Amino acid sequence: MKIERKTHNRYFPVHKTCTHLLQFGTIGFKNKNYQRITQLEINTIEWIIRKHLKKLVVKKKFKFWKLTNFNRTLTKLNLESRMGKGKGSIFCKSSLVNPGTILFEFDNLTIWQARNLAAYLKKKFSIKFSIVSRPNFKIGRETQR
Repeated sequence: MKIERKTHNRYFPVHKTCTHLLQFGTIGFKNKNYQRITQLEINTIEWIIRKHLKKLVVKKKFKFWKLTNFNRTLTKLNLESRMGKGKGSIFCKSSLVNPGTILFEFDNLTIWQARNLAAYLKKKFSIKFSIVSRPNFKIGRETQR
């Protein structure tokens, strides 16, 4: 059983992974601004992505990676508790995301399906992101010679 600790300090662990380049998939969603993302938000975004991509991708099976490390715990006290009773209990995990970090990666998707998914997610959430792809991945129509 893993015991979670309450974070009392503002020090963030430095991860040795490269978060601004694609590692697994061919298309990714890159964050544009500083923000705090909770585990509940990531889980709902993941659920919506899986639900929406099942409608879009029919023949191929897509792969999907979420690349967030939760390094903070958020605590909450009851509304009716008096002052001086200590720190509240843990209710959620969160992480601070810098601009340029890749949140999600996809494989076996076309760029048009990724744009459709990005437009759908921008309507639902306030997270601002852009679509990135590998350099050798063809975005537009192939030119004929």
